[in-house]
Amino acid sequence: MASAAEGNSHVQKITIKSPADYAKTPWAKLKIPAGTKLLTRKAENGKELHRLEFAGGVTIEELEEGGTLSMDNSKGGAVMCLWDIYATIKSSVDKCYPEEKEMRQNFELGMDKLEKFIIANSLTPVTKEDLDNALKKKQDNVAQCPPETDKIAKNFVAKKTEMMAKFQKSIDEALIVPRPPVLNPCL
Repeated sequence: MASAAEGNSHVQKITIKSPADYAKTPWAKLKIPAGTKLLTRKAENGKELHRLEFAGGVTIEELEEGGTLSMDNSKGGAVMCLWDIYATIKSSVDKCYPEEKEMRQNFELGMDKLEKFIIANSLTPVTKEDLDNALKKKQDNVAQCPPETDKIAKNFVAKKTEMMAKFQKSIDEALIVPRPPVLNPCL
């Protein structure tokens, strides 16, 4: 699907070299890497709208109705989505199968890789503490071991060798290309 910026013939496109290049956008306070493309167009209401295109395949677009839409179009997928899924499954296994030490260690390794990527590539400052707090919040939302949580965890425990190898591979593949970690598209 073409974005609004691509469908408009009155689009100004520049390659960002310094923060001055994006000072008049909603992202003026962000640390945007040099080489990122900035597209600017006029909406029907006359408002200037902007779109960032990052080398790694991520786009962030200002929407006419307000807000922004961030999309990861890379082969690796949306890193924040992967982190969210991984955190949910980790929380389920932690609550329902605490005796699965090896599996829980594998989750720790995967989470550590994702978190290092997120911290290194975020456009706004993100700390390990921020991510730990978000994970703790997820874990706190999982009551003892309700049936839906147990079902998720049980699937992983039943096929743990296969599932952990698949998860580690998907994480490694997702993190090959540096890019801003975003949530969309998510499963």
